[in-house]
Amino acid sequence: MLTSDPPGNPVHKALVPRTARGGSIIGNRYGAEVANPTASPSESSIQSAATQLSIIADGVGQYRARVAELAQPFVGTTRDDLVTAIHEAERQLRNAERGLIRAARIAR
Repeated sequence: MLTSDPPGNPVHKALVPRTARGGSIIGNRYGAEVANPTASPSESSIQSAATQLSIIADGVGQYRARVAELAQPFVGTTRDDLVTAIHEAERQLRNAERGLIRAARIAR
């Protein structure tokens, strides 16, 4: 949904803080409402989340390996800037993979 701010300048509604749109400040940074802290999720939903996290971690790991391979042809050339950027992206993907694996382990 788009809103105007100022007139004639469309701004995506998700980019405008909810308090500026007249909304509540209760929720997380993605706009979802905060769950009831006393509620207990079902065992099947926890297991489902753990499985999905593991699958996503595997996918991120495969992308990380593909990204790492992209740097190989440029190692030792004049494109050290490209090699550095690719290695940085690989490092970030490795951190994401580890975070997903950790979350899946906690869920189990």
